[in-house]
Amino acid sequence: MPSVFTVYNCGTGFNRDRTDEVIANLASRTQGSENRDWMINDGVGSKPGKGPTLARTPGLHDPKSGFKIKAPKFAVLKGTTKGYGWEHNVEHAVEVIKALSASTPPPATINMAGWSRGAITCHMLAHALARDPKTQHQFVNIFAFDPVPGPGNFKLDQISLPENVRNYTALIMEDEARKIMRPVILTPGDTSGSGGKYKLIPLPGAHNTAVFRIQTEVGTIGAALAHRFLTKHGTRLVAPMLLTDVQFCELYAKVRIDAEKFRAMKGSAAQRKLLGNEKRNIHNDFRDTAYFINDHHAARFRKAFPGMWSLLERGASNQAAVEREAGIIRTMAPTTYLSLQGAGII
Repeated sequence: MPSVFTVYNCGTGFNRDRTDEVIANLASRTQGSENRDWMINDGVGSKPGKGPTLARTPGLHDPKSGFKIKAPKFAVLKGTTKGYGWEHNVEHAVEVIKALSASTPPPATINMAGWSRGAITCHMLAHALARDPKTQHQFVNIFAFDPVPGPGNFKLDQISLPENVRNYTALIMEDEARKIMRPVILTPGDTSGSGGKYKLIPLPGAHNTAVFRIQTEVGTIGAALAHRFLTKHGTRLVAPMLLTDVQFCELYAKVRIDAEKFRAMKGSAAQRKLLGNEKRNIHNDFRDTAYFINDHHAARFRKAFPGMWSLLERGASNQAAVEREAGIIRTMAPTTYLSLQGAGII
């Protein structure tokens, strides 16, 4: 029995079959057996596609027995608008984890990853595990892609974390502007009491930009960060995306070059017009700087190019030193070199 069990929670309208989206893709490449090493909860408001599939619309089956139940009318619509079905997902995950906890040895760590309401489901599941005597001793690690509960869903167990959460990383999209997509933002830094570490990584783009890993560089960065987080905490992935510092810098450099494109990604124009705009005020020490996208970008750059970092930090007075370090970057990371040129730094 593995010491780590991983739970994936899809976003609204998405399920395990949508492997173009990062959560379903992570589940598809997790080693081991479903419901023994890992499990996936389909997103509220999702419907199984045609053909053979294990996907299910949340809220239509008893979370313990798996048998169909009498569901409310318009369950899919209610899932989309109100989140109907995510309590069933939480109950089902708790039952699976409790069954595993009765085994020898039980899993000591529960890793989770989710997007949108799926990220909020991670919060809810962490609280449910903390309340149950059979699971409250297990440590929880959560990777959250833009956690958005939707209107009317800002309850305590949706917007907070219990002390069993030891590591929490959230990617928050800076440019999403739909009022109904207000995110849950937890305070980064070390938490008191649990010894846990909370990290916030702001990224440019809209609510879904970071979850489509092959569409944009931001999506690739998001997937790579999730792969690194999960593997660090014990989830076994097939061919994990473990990028080097230089590779991260090259992706961030392309984001810097295409900054206007990402800043224009604000979510559905129709929804913004009908339901209102709301600018996200996401704390980011680097947002208004000439070059770095966020703290993660700056940290990777410092490790990849310590010479240039030192010159930028103390101010470059020796042009020969600048040219020497720029030449190193041009050879190692041509996109980073072009982005530094574009920003007027070299």
